[in-house]
Amino acid sequence: MRCVSITPLLATMLLAQVTCQMPGPSTCLCLKTSEVVLRKENIRSYKIQKTSVCQIDAVQFKTVRGLTFCSDPRKLWVKRAIQYVDKKKNANKTTARPKNSTSTFKTTTQLNTTSHWNRQDELGASSPKFINEAVLRPHANVSYQNEVEQQILLTLMKLKLNLLIEDLAIRFCISVSQVSRIISFWIDTMAVVLKDLIPWLLKETIRATTPEAFKQYYPNVTCILDCTESEIQKPRNLDSRSESYSHYYACNTIKYLVAIAPCGLVMFISAAYGGRCRDKFITCDSGILEYFKLGDEVMVDRGFLIRDLLYERQVNLIIPHFANKTQLTEEKVTCSHRIANVRIHVEGAIRRLKVYKVLSQTLPITLMPKIDKILRICAALVNLHDFFWSLHSIYAAHQCKKAL
Repeated sequence: MRCVSITPLLATMLLAQVTCQMPGPSTCLCLKTSEVVLRKENIRSYKIQKTSVCQIDAVQFKTVRGLTFCSDPRKLWVKRAIQYVDKKKNANKTTARPKNSTSTFKTTTQLNTTSHWNRQDELGASSPKFINEAVLRPHANVSYQNEVEQQILLTLMKLKLNLLIEDLAIRFCISVSQVSRIISFWIDTMAVVLKDLIPWLLKETIRATTPEAFKQYYPNVTCILDCTESEIQKPRNLDSRSESYSHYYACNTIKYLVAIAPCGLVMFISAAYGGRCRDKFITCDSGILEYFKLGDEVMVDRGFLIRDLLYERQVNLIIPHFANKTQLTEEKVTCSHRIANVRIHVEGAIRRLKVYKVLSQTLPITLMPKIDKILRICAALVNLHDFFWSLHSIYAAHQCKKAL
């Protein structure tokens, strides 16, 4: 009888203890773990669940899209993801701008960008320190919390490497919207400030800097013209898609005209046109004809049928000979070979221009409203790099003579 009376009491006590230990919806977030492996860059935050309160050990990750996943904390990728999120939070705390403070962004920059940009030859003479100190600091926008050097570096990384906006936001520990605003602001500013780095040289300067390859057969060449194209994303608008479709590349492109001095300097770069446009139309519409003067000589490829446009201005056209139904004579073949040998200078200039991957990779539609400014900036940076490379060569030769 005594045992019978104790049993209900013991059962009641055990039931109360189990009830207290049962996981409630407010404390236990994970009832089981998932096998899904998340990329650490897509994780926004996490919560740790212990068996002292719940049934299983788990880590609940929350992604940037608001999705939640429960993972096993013993797995290696989970441990690394936790370390990455903690590191990013600490960086945000370090770089948060306090009131009445002027120090910004130095710790995060050293963490995220030094390993990628610790050599000047990555950006050549277009290093952010030089551009900032030389011409761009007076145009800085003080509304951004970053240092001016970091804003310029971010913009140059977009132009040179064509990194995603999200990637740049993670590298610099700022929001995606702020990255977009910084890039937009500095593209507008750099296009205005650097436009003087694309000069149309005087005829005397061109003659004085003409390489030996031109002096023997083409000493009076003013410039070399060529059109090049860059692939873009397929527009949604059918008219834009039709106007930008290039039959040569079989994709949607933009086309722009480049004028190169015999010394290799970019003297002119046109606005962007649809890939469907003819070279003659771009030459006529871009405004480059206004730069030509009486007695100038222009070298072009076979596709430039602009002899009539230059004839009106009494400008001589140097173009390779066409092989129609009859075979070219030996003299014409030799002349065409000579033109091809010196026209390689413009190909080299275009290749230097497309070192900036924003022009050599597929251009996103979001950059199309600023593509004309991007072209001018890239051309100016190419000229700036070539100028400082020439100075470096002269300095190196001087040092060698001094050592001897």
